[in-house]
Amino acid sequence: MLNKNGFTTPFHPYQICSWVILFWHTVIPATLIALFLGLPEKILFLTLFYISHIVVFIFGFKATKSNPTVLISSDPLYIETSDNLNYYCTICKSYVTKTSKHCGSCDRCVNNFDHHCKWLNNCIGEINYKLFIILISSLEISEIILLCFEIKTLSIVEIKAVLALVTADCILNGAIIILLGYLIGIHVVLKCRGMTTYEYIKSQRKKKENKVKPTIPEEIKPNELRNSSQKEIKKSIIKGNNKTVLENPCSFSVAKSESEEIVHLTFQFRCESELDLK
Repeated sequence: MLNKNGFTTPFHPYQICSWVILFWHTVIPATLIALFLGLPEKILFLTLFYISHIVVFIFGFKATKSNPTVLISSDPLYIETSDNLNYYCTICKSYVTKTSKHCGSCDRCVNNFDHHCKWLNNCIGEINYKLFIILISSLEISEIILLCFEIKTLSIVEIKAVLALVTADCILNGAIIILLGYLIGIHVVLKCRGMTTYEYIKSQRKKKENKVKPTIPEEIKPNELRNSSQKEIKKSIIKGNNKTVLENPCSFSVAKSESEEIVHLTFQFRCESELDLK
């Protein structure tokens, strides 16, 4: 189903969880922490926390509401150099840009695709990437402010129930701060490298694939392997009415004689072809 934005149902469980945490932190500071602080500290805390919290709400709403979908185009796109960008999405049946990717979760193409955020139930791309960065940065600041004043409250409060509640929230905030700090650090590094999260993941997968190299017996020469593979292909050909049908996809490996590296060549025949066998 096509997701226009993060408010399209069904909501992701992570998204619902983020709403619960935000609501919890909106209520707890006013009802618990501020009650045990002195007047100057109370004013400072409420001012700093709620300003940062309002920023989180605003940019969280904008990032969730934003629609990063590539506009459907039946014609090829052109840039200033008049180079034809012939990138075509067979699912959307539309021409897209080189950095576009079709998101399986949202069922749409996103220009300059970075990642699909489950916490926002929305894709992050060219349109809403800045909103996403401001959101996680302001949330990090808000959580740090809250944690600092929660630690201050622990040294004042003597009520066990309040101590247990504030301590539990301190642990939660600490985990959020560490994870958000790690996420922000990743995006800073990727920005310096000029990469998106998706491009980084693809590069890591490619490195892992390159490390796995299959081997073939040394006594089998490349020509012998090629000839034996071709014989197997010919065996699968059924001749009739000047048409041939390959019964099953065939695959074989051919070795480079110079570099001795293994090159995988996969030949798949899925439909009928007009061939004149002699």
